[in-house]
Amino acid sequence: METIAAYPESNSSLPTLKAMPSFDLTNYAVSVSVDEPPSCTEASVNEDDASDATVKAASNSMILSANGDESSSLDDDIVTVVPTQSEAVDPPDDENTISADNAPENPPNYDDNEENEDDNLTVTEADLKTEEVESIFVPVVVTDLQETAKVSEEQRAEDEEVFDDATVQHDAAQDVPKVTNIPILKLTRANREECKCWSKWLFGEIMKVKQKTPDHVALIDEVGERRYITYSELLKNVNRAANYLHHHGVEKGSHVAICLNNSVEFVYLQMGLYLIGAVPVLLNPGHVGSGRFPRFDCGAVIVDSTHYSHVLRLFDHFVGAKQIFVLTNDLGSLYLPRFVWIIDGYGFMDFPSEYRSSSDNSREESDVVAFSTSGTTSQKSKVVAHGSASAHRLCTQYLDVLMAHLIEMVSECRTHLLVTSGLHTVDAWSLLMYSLISDQTLIITESNSDVWAVSSLDRIAELIRLYDVALITSNAQFLKSFVKYETEKLYGINSLKVVSYSGAPLPISVAKKFHEANGASIVHSYSTTECGPISCGLQSFDEALSLSCGSLFEGINVKITEKDGEGELGPGAWGRILLQSPITCSRYFGGKISDTIAKDHYMRTGDVGMLDEENRLYVAGPADGLLTLNDQTIVSPLLENALLDHPSVEDVVVAVMNDELTAGVVVKEDVPPPTLEELNEHIVGLNMGQLTKLVFVDFIPRSETGKLMRSEVLFLLQTEDDGRVVGNCVV
Repeated sequence: METIAAYPESNSSLPTLKAMPSFDLTNYAVSVSVDEPPSCTEASVNEDDASDATVKAASNSMILSANGDESSSLDDDIVTVVPTQSEAVDPPDDENTISADNAPENPPNYDDNEENEDDNLTVTEADLKTEEVESIFVPVVVTDLQETAKVSEEQRAEDEEVFDDATVQHDAAQDVPKVTNIPILKLTRANREECKCWSKWLFGEIMKVKQKTPDHVALIDEVGERRYITYSELLKNVNRAANYLHHHGVEKGSHVAICLNNSVEFVYLQMGLYLIGAVPVLLNPGHVGSGRFPRFDCGAVIVDSTHYSHVLRLFDHFVGAKQIFVLTNDLGSLYLPRFVWIIDGYGFMDFPSEYRSSSDNSREESDVVAFSTSGTTSQKSKVVAHGSASAHRLCTQYLDVLMAHLIEMVSECRTHLLVTSGLHTVDAWSLLMYSLISDQTLIITESNSDVWAVSSLDRIAELIRLYDVALITSNAQFLKSFVKYETEKLYGINSLKVVSYSGAPLPISVAKKFHEANGASIVHSYSTTECGPISCGLQSFDEALSLSCGSLFEGINVKITEKDGEGELGPGAWGRILLQSPITCSRYFGGKISDTIAKDHYMRTGDVGMLDEENRLYVAGPADGLLTLNDQTIVSPLLENALLDHPSVEDVVVAVMNDELTAGVVVKEDVPPPTLEELNEHIVGLNMGQLTKLVFVDFIPRSETGKLMRSEVLFLLQTEDDGRVVGNCVV
């Protein structure tokens, strides 16, 4: 039951629920059309070279003409929603209306410059005026079946010849597998149409899956009581959420902050905002608790009971917010302030499952979603907004590559994917969106998992075994902990074929141990919240390499500059990473994006990296890991990863303290501590000087995700260094 409390005097009445025509995503087929005829490079259908059977077979593959950029008007592409054949009662008289299941044999002619007068009509109104609406031609892919069969026969003959010559050698090679023999990750992606309207593209793709497999499970909720959410149930609840939020004044273009732990309600409410045309701002709950996020314009806040008090304490950060939707089972226990409406967040479940769409399309917004950056312990994070084109790139470009690699590893067309981080992060959000549009099943688990805790690792391993999970996205510390606690010996996780991680680089020795224990491919990606995917590559197990590298995605330009300047460095030199991307974020909420742009239109990333002679990118991590001592540049992550390979080192950090290159070491249990000479032998090949001081510490300051907090390292080392020297070691 909906509960509303603490009405401000200035907002004494709620907006009434208008009687609007019904728009139900669950009962309609979606077809996407364009205003221009297909170009000569795209396949089209005509009565001379395509039969009815061929058209029907190819109708599921649609290509939109590549047209315009993100700033194009939303009127440039139209989503036509028509009842499916099984559910329609009175089909329209116009035989040329197109759906994804029924394409015309001959494309109708239409005027490119004619305005669509029905653009603002709801679905019911449009159905009543079908005689006034011109038919729109949707180009489809048509293949020559005879030519395809001919090519297949030729390819089969060639494969048989190669097989006869290579079978013996191949079988012999299988006897002695080599972990260093890693294939190159191909940066290829699916043939996707350009996205100029995010919500139309997203729900159009989901509807294709729903029409084909309505009873497939889209989400598995493992946060509380286990729940299986089918695509039909998903869309019904998204409709309810959209009706609920719109009823309470959330309009197209409204900014709505979301501060939630992982849950299926997180998904429903976020996608309901997309359906309305509002902009969800996905905040890191940890940043909200510490106040490390900027002030920005915001119409409403969606929060759970865990973070409710933090939102109230920092409510001035949400400029203009009029209501807070709280997901809690006990509203009576909440403190109810008088300066804002407090609304039951679960109230959407009582609303209709048919979305009541507004016809007001007068306001156009370039933003569709916003994320908070990771930030540091001493700086506030940024809130980065993305438009349709960049949001589309975030959730498809890298994952197209990753899923293509997964298909090479498994035979099943559908797989289970697992989110091990918060849904507010770009990586988890991208995996969620990709899973929904590609008929995968995403398992949602707790977002506050501490990867250092054995219980957290047990939980993740249990889910991998239970659901035969084939792919997970995580971070380097997750893999380190898996190796440390030998989790694979306790759980059968042989189904895991691909592990993708981003952020801090993984030591080669740890990657090799993980691969030997599980046999899974390890893919390291580098991306930024502003630009999305930059590079990716399969983890190398070559001991001669200190860090893994990745190939740049198409259209990405990277240059390496000096630490404190703009001077460009050549191949092999470490410095700050600057980059250009054809599609980037639209702006910062509460900040100026121009502050991150260099004079030559490259964007500063705040990370350290190096380009080799083959233009492959090596990433060492945040710029605070680039040290200078006696005019020599020291890349501390390189030293730390090399030192972690020492049998006595549990964890390590390198810093410059009192003009000395100092290593802070956590020693493994039941082993003798290392000496300074032993550690220097491990880093001699890096040519970055020698350690001159060794400090033994009880811990290294890291976040729950394993990120090193370098701002606290120097204080820790100075505190532990009490000056008592034994040999060459400080104890």
